[in-house]
Amino acid sequence: MTEPHTVQSLDFATAVGLWRIEGTSGTSYTIHVDARLVLRKPAPGAATGPYDGCWMHLVGVASTEEVDVLRCGRRHRWDLDPAPGEPGFTIWWIQTEVTAIVELRPTERPDGHLPGPRDDLTGFQSGR
Repeated sequence: MTEPHTVQSLDFATAVGLWRIEGTSGTSYTIHVDARLVLRKPAPGAATGPYDGCWMHLVGVASTEEVDVLRCGRRHRWDLDPAPGEPGFTIWWIQTEVTAIVELRPTERPDGHLPGPRDDLTGFQSGR
């Protein structure tokens, strides 16, 4: 078995494939770059929020220094659209500091579901 391919930064202008972004809280964000989809999976005891476990359209991601580039050691704001093409709203999360950016094989794609009518009823809850 080979070691997972990790990088220090991921630029959406050139990246392809499936990536897991890990943070200091243990919560992970899996990105399907080609489809512009993201799945947030909170770690046990971490804060939870609406649309956790749902594959959502990624509108954009930014730190205070760059747009559409993820970098280890930085915090990023994730802008997401739970119902692309429909009138409504976008949501956003601020991630804890990124500790790892890991490339995944297609067979390693985590399970998730498309957002449903009840997924937005769970507001953010502190993991503390």
